[in-house]
Amino acid sequence: MSKTILNVAQYPILQEIERILESYPHHPYQQAFAHPDLQQQLVAWVLNRVPNVFIVTEETEEAIVHPTYAPHCSDQKSCLEFVIREGIQEVLAQNQKEIEHDIPQEEMPGQAASHWFG
Repeated sequence: MSKTILNVAQYPILQEIERILESYPHHPYQQAFAHPDLQQQLVAWVLNRVPNVFIVTEETEEAIVHPTYAPHCSDQKSCLEFVIREGIQEVLAQNQKEIEHDIPQEEMPGQAASHWFG
């Protein structure tokens, strides 16, 4: 039988990233991280900065995911949240030109020029 190495930290971290991104404004944060490449960059950035836990399973076994896993800090949840928020800012800063090109500025309805005057 073949053995597989699984990172059991990845799934809970992905859930926490999604939860935190939902608290950010739609423009530009949620729009930017809707792009799969930026999302992968963020996940990689966070996983590189928190402790990871790996298990070895048989190919036929179901993956065991520890939903309560978080980095080893005095306050695990706030530690992970801090790392994720820092990662969001870092990935946005690294990709600022691409984001500005791909995501147009959000117009304020009260400040937009009226289409009535042609």
